[in-house]
Amino acid sequence: MALQGPLDCIEVHPEHVFRSVYNSPFESSPDFTEGWWSDIPYSYGSTGGIEFLSFRITGVEVARAQILLDKLPGSDYGVPRLASKYVELSFLEVAARCQRQGLGIGTRAVQCVVDRYPSVGLLAYSEEADGFWDSLGWRKFVHPRGMPSYRPLYVWVPES
Repeated sequence: MALQGPLDCIEVHPEHVFRSVYNSPFESSPDFTEGWWSDIPYSYGSTGGIEFLSFRITGVEVARAQILLDKLPGSDYGVPRLASKYVELSFLEVAARCQRQGLGIGTRAVQCVVDRYPSVGLLAYSEEADGFWDSLGWRKFVHPRGMPSYRPLYVWVPES
């Protein structure tokens, strides 16, 4: 894979169509899971509590993220109050052509998110990516019921 260089983090905005209807801020691409990026939640327009990030190397999109602002960790996970404020990395996807290529795109994208929110805690519910989140050293919390529908919660907090 010829993609080399710095990873740029660009905030992208959905296009307002009508009332609470928005078009995706991302272009359709076979490299990404369409259902994750095509349906924009109603709350985007009413609260502004969502950010969408596009990660690019030399202008080529290599990852995407959806960030939910002002979140709290699920109390049923038993997470102690580690930070006064959190944001949730609700979706993170590396382009299919860049996955498992040794480029570190996912790790670099998460570091960009950490750098973007240096004074708040970060949350991520793992969707079959526990190995990835474990490799980052984030604290893992498993729901006490242990049911498959409860995804593991990973938490990162800034150093004091």
